Amino acid sequence: VLSTLALAQSSAGLAMSFASSWQVEDAILTFGTPQQRQRYCAQSGVFGLAALPEQVMASSTVKATPVTAGWQLSGAVKTVLNVTQATEYLVLAQTPPNATGAFVISADQPGVTVSQPITPLGLHGLTIADVQLTDVPVTAADQIGQLGQGQRVMQRAQSLGQLFAGAITAGIWQHATDQARQLALTEQPPLTALAPAMAITAALQTSVYNAAQQADDERPFTDAAQLAAMFASQNALAPFKILIPLIGDLAYTQHSPLSALQNDVATLPLIVGTDTQLALTFATT
Repeated sequence: VLSTLALAQSSAGLAMSFASSWQVEDAILTFGTPQQRQRYCAQSGVFGLAALPEQVMASSTVKATPVTAGWQLSGAVKTVLNVTQATEYLVLAQTPPNATGAFVISADQPGVTVSQPITPLGLHGLTIADVQLTDVPVTAADQIGQLGQGQRVMQRAQSLGQLFAGAITAGIWQHATDQARQLALTEQPPLTALAPAMAITAALQTSVYNAAQQADDERPFTDAAQLAAMFASQNALAPFKILIPLIGDLAYTQHSPLSALQNDVATLPLIVGTDTQLALTFATT
């Protein structure tokens, strides 16, 4: 979380790319076998996974058909992060009769097709696209956790993603405040003008650290992560309304240093959901 917050102050897109990969790595470390940890985490690979929390709440569109050696996966995985860099994807699949499984598949496996990448408003450098699976073979060695634990695996990954999204938002706000301080029309902008943005950033950081501490203590952290993400989403543009007047006319030009940062926070709902979706996810869990 500290690394994500720091990275976001240089590149929010890069921070989200790392965070997405770490979500999958955490799932393997938490639910995987020693062999899987050695196989996937001992090497420097990049992981991809679906973005939106609905992928966890709703039944997966990917179906796992039993075959002699294991299963064959077929279906569409929507809004997958890190599609061009990923060496493996973590996917949720519905297995007969009514169970879910989480599987790691290689990006270069036969039957894995990546659609035209989406160009997001912000978070530049983060590659997003849908992935189509057609009879992709998997075995028990590719399954993370027990059969039927698929939603639990993905829910932890998504909770961690919400925690990372809060950290990235806080990093963007911190960077915006630093930019405004440097570019303010006066050499020393009044602290009374900067204080509201600093306060909201500190509040979000505290919320993120609280959730991270719960995760470090191996306590349930899903609720705290969802609340941090919801606080970040609800207040996404609030610091910019405070900071824009401080840099004068520059704020309204194409060269405004705050415009790219605004686009970054405006893109985050694509990754973790809108306010309404986050509230529904929190209420459901």
